[in-house]
Parts: sequence; C-alpha cells; structure tokens
Amino acid sequence: MGFLILVCGKCGRPSLAREENRSRRCPYCGSLVKITRLNVVASAEDAETARELLKNIKLRRGRIRETRDPSEYY
Repeated sequence: MGFLILVCGKCGRPSLAREENRSRRCPYCGSLVKITRLNVVASAEDAETARELLKNIKLRRGRIRETRDPSEYY
C-alpha cells in the first residue's frame, strides 16, 4: 500500500492520499479531488516518507515555515 501526494485543482494545496483511493476531499477547501496522474506530484511506499515529501513540498511553496527552537526567540 503506497501513498500519493496530490494537488487540489481548486485551491492548489498539496495533500496525502492512499494509492488505492480514486478521490479525496481536500482538507483545506473541502472540494472533492479526483485522483489522476495529472494532479499527483509525488508518491511514496510508506506513510513516514510521504509525510516528509509533503513537508518538503509545502516548504518549497512557502506554505509552512521550518520549526525553530523556542530558545532562538529569547
């Protein structure tokens, strides 16, 4: 069982889906995303690798910031 990283056609944000799924509800805008090879941007064999890929995609797109050590703020 593998995992896919796909991009929502409505809001453009990436999310995870299982390989065997045909569609997925976007966790950000709520639209139903049909899973096709056109909106899949990456794949992984296990959940941990898929989460890391998703995190890296979000970092590159500026959707999330890298977490910092709280001591850096004081």
